[in-house]
Amino acid sequence: MHHPPGPYRYLLYLLAYFGCFVLTYYGLYSLGYLDRLPTEEGLVKWDAGFYRSIADKGYEYAGGQPASAGFYPLFAYIWRLTGLSGVGISLLNAGVFLAALWGLCVTLRPHPLTLGLYFSLPFVFFFYTPLSEAWFFAFATLAIVGLLRQQRWVVFAGLLLSGLTRPTFLFLIPALVGMELMLRPPREALGWAVWRKILSWYLLPVGLAAATVAVIQYLQVGDAFAYYRTQSEGWGRQFGLPVFPLAGGGENFLSRLRTANVWIGVLAAAFGLTWLVRWLVRGRIGTDLRPVELVAVIYLCMCLVSILFFNPEWKWMMEGEYGATVLTGINRYLQPNPFLFIFMIFLFDRPRGPLLYLVPLLLLTHLLWFAFDFDYYEHIRKYLVISYVTFMILPYWAYYYLRWKPLGYAIIPAGLYFQCLMFVMFMGGVHVD
Repeated sequence: MHHPPGPYRYLLYLLAYFGCFVLTYYGLYSLGYLDRLPTEEGLVKWDAGFYRSIADKGYEYAGGQPASAGFYPLFAYIWRLTGLSGVGISLLNAGVFLAALWGLCVTLRPHPLTLGLYFSLPFVFFFYTPLSEAWFFAFATLAIVGLLRQQRWVVFAGLLLSGLTRPTFLFLIPALVGMELMLRPPREALGWAVWRKILSWYLLPVGLAAATVAVIQYLQVGDAFAYYRTQSEGWGRQFGLPVFPLAGGGENFLSRLRTANVWIGVLAAAFGLTWLVRWLVRGRIGTDLRPVELVAVIYLCMCLVSILFFNPEWKWMMEGEYGATVLTGINRYLQPNPFLFIFMIFLFDRPRGPLLYLVPLLLLTHLLWFAFDFDYYEHIRKYLVISYVTFMILPYWAYYYLRWKPLGYAIIPAGLYFQCLMFVMFMGGVHVD
């Protein structure tokens, strides 16, 4: 156990970590390792262009083609109200993220080192771009705080606003419903008192948000289901079974980071399935688990489910049709959200297990790599390519089992380096989500 810092100490830690990111980025740029600084042209890339389009002229719908109708509107409307440039809205997003993360830290009281480990993850940079991640983080944090304090209208507001920012039904509803049911014995799960809370606290605000988006799109493009048609027809996001071996989008450094996020999703799924079996067999999952931790794990599981079952044989590829489930989107789904931070707090607040447990963990990790290459073990070159991510994961788990703080603090600058690298790749036109 640690003695949590006070609110202002958390603020100082946050500013220090953000300052380290800025200094790391500028230092790498000055030394020639990075080739660009954040600019208007560099920041308004990929999905940011669609958000700017909504902010400037409202929704556009192009039938079965990619269009701005494939996005939720609240962040774009905030951008319109502020009138900021791409650089300006990125700075605002960074401030919103820092403020929300500060509020989450004050509420959950994590160890400052855990905060640093999350802050330095490679894809946290998405909070500093003209995308909706920062606002979703803030609104979801509002719902989390309301849940912890059992304040219904705070939960309602958080879910409504987050549901206007990002499509949340597939992710938050299973997480919140699962949490409410699994905190009770199975025989009580069908009771009206439980489902009345589920309906009024969770389903109502998320459903209201989805209906609001449908009305807005109907008024602007004449189709209440333009979002779903654009996602399914324009980007190929429709249900289908996973096609193995999974594809990261190319055999390069980027694809291996997507592999790391699949590993995170599988880890969360292992905890979630263990708790589900325990609940079904024993009628309880234990008293030491906080509701938000259960929500976080189920949310991360649903992110993995979304990628595996709603990304089948992704057709939006430069080289045309691709005969495997492509992991595009998993980097933004798994890392830049408050639920991964809560999951990390849960992991690193747990009593450490014997160091010997690292051996089966490594064996299971290598079994997971078969999902990406059935024959990766046949040649050392292929083994090193697919196992590169193992060496990225290993320091985190070594810290988990050893709790040696110098190792934990050594991970942070390494993570910031990868974060800066991903940021410059994003601005250079590389598809890093």
